[in-house]
Amino acid sequence: PAPLRDAVRVALRARADPDEAVVETLSAQAGPSRLEGQARARRDGTRWATSADLRLAGFDLSQWLPGEPGAAWRRARNALNGHVTLDARLPAAFDGVPALLGALDGRLEAHLSDSVLAGQPLALALKAQAEAGRLSADGEARAGDNVAGLALALRAPRPADRHGPAAVAGDERLQLRLD
Repeated sequence: PAPLRDAVRVALRARADPDEAVVETLSAQAGPSRLEGQARARRDGTRWATSADLRLAGFDLSQWLPGEPGAAWRRARNALNGHVTLDARLPAAFDGVPALLGALDGRLEAHLSDSVLAGQPLALALKAQAEAGRLSADGEARAGDNVAGLALALRAPRPADRHGPAAVAGDERLQLRLD
């Protein structure tokens, strides 16, 4: 990382046991650049219930990520403002990706606004949801004059049975738009 320009404060308060992991407080601050979060994962029988919340205020990635100190993106302004939230339930045992996708239930939201990355204005809105083997996501990112959009709808494959390979529902959709 580039040399820090401000005093740095990092705080983490967490606890864990075989059935629960909790990040009560995660905080990183360097001058006006702040990241704050918390998370929890609790085992409930055959499933894990997870939640997380991350907030960014003027967060400058160049102060925290490794890389060439003289890189152009490090010399430009970087300030991320937004939040990410996660609320999901998933199987406690991993039995392959199709089974995981079929059992996943929850939502993820990410928003960035009034942000700047490598000197370019940046905005992001993403919502993803999983329920009963269906996964969907809609999002849009804007960086400078560039826009990328995402629309996704998937159904997790059903397990193979004695009559043949895994079945897929056929209502899948993936749309990516770049302007």
